[in-house]
Amino acid sequence: MITIRFTDRSGVTHTLSGESGTRLMELLRDQPEGVAAICGGIMACGTCRVLIPAAWRQRLAPQSADEIAVLQGIPAHDPDTRLSCQIVLTPELEGLPVKLAPDN
Repeated sequence: MITIRFTDRSGVTHTLSGESGTRLMELLRDQPEGVAAICGGIMACGTCRVLIPAAWRQRLAPQSADEIAVLQGIPAHDPDTRLSCQIVLTPELEGLPVKLAPDN
């Protein structure tokens, strides 16, 4: 199991665990204060945005051109923003701190 630290929009931090190979979005959409993930993970909505600290970004797979295009269509995104549907849990991500992106 891979454990992540998830901070919701209220500032409350939760500890979540998921199997290696699980998409982060799947863990977060099941939380009461998690992501909406309206499109189910096909990068069509951007409602699964999370903030990943810079120190952890190099552990993630690089962003695809499609993910970058979705994020560029959202006015208030920054370099820490990723789509949680594009983050697959791996042992290297043990302890990953994740914060929900502002809802805008």
